[in-house]
Amino acid sequence: IGTTYPSTGEGIGKAMETAELAADIIHQAFHTGDLRALQAFPARVEEKWRARYRSFELIERWLARPLLNDLVAWRGRHSCYYRDALAGILNNDMDPRTAFSLWGILTSFWR
Repeated sequence: IGTTYPSTGEGIGKAMETAELAADIIHQAFHTGDLRALQAFPARVEEKWRARYRSFELIERWLARPLLNDLVAWRGRHSCYYRDALAGILNNDMDPRTAFSLWGILTSFWR
């Protein structure tokens, strides 16, 4: 259903989570005998991942600007904190807003 993160290309984990969510909804529909429960799937996907995808949209906006792209790369080279934050985003352990914000950049200067 297109749950791959566009900025990182990570999709296997999202596919598995989406399949698990679908299985839960299908189980509920068969258990109750109410197949209308299947209609809840798109809304549940949206509810579960909307905030995370919006965060990745933020990354795309930052990296589409050469100056901000260079700033992210420069801070990643000079700040262990920022490098760890970027790795956390790629590992899906950290919200992108941690690194891709004015506060994230400023924090990288003293941490």
